Order: sequence, then C-alpha cells, then structure tokens
Amino acid sequence: MQSSHARQGRQNQLYDNGARLVAGCVPVDKKGRRVLLVASSKNEGEWVLPKGGWENDETQEEAAARETWEEGM
Repeated sequence: MQSSHARQGRQNQLYDNGARLVAGCVPVDKKGRRVLLVASSKNEGEWVLPKGGWENDETQEEAAARETWEEGM
C-alpha cells in the first residue's frame, strides 16, 4: 500500500554518470484510446507523463508505481 505522503528530498535518488534516473508510466484507459497526463509543476500550461526520481531502496517497478501514485494525488 502506498504512503499517504509523497517522498521529499533527493538524497536517496539514483544517478548514472551524473544523470538522475527517473521512473514512471504511461497510464491508458481500458480500450487503449486515452493516455493520462498530469500538469507540469515547472512549466505552467504544459502536460507531462507521470514520472519522478528512482530511489535506492526501490525496484524500478516500485519507483514507477510510487511516482505514478504521487503524481496523481
């Protein structure tokens, strides 16, 4: 079960050659006709796929699930 609070800080996030590793997903409806986008927190009026930092205590799948849940809050 997901926590009711989003994680904060970047001290546990993973990097590869200086690039921050991120995880996310492409959520689609049951018929595969629509994709869920979320409003960008950095650029007003832009829409993005849910994603965020992959942390060192998670698998890729766990990070993708957590980030998708956090972005959908």
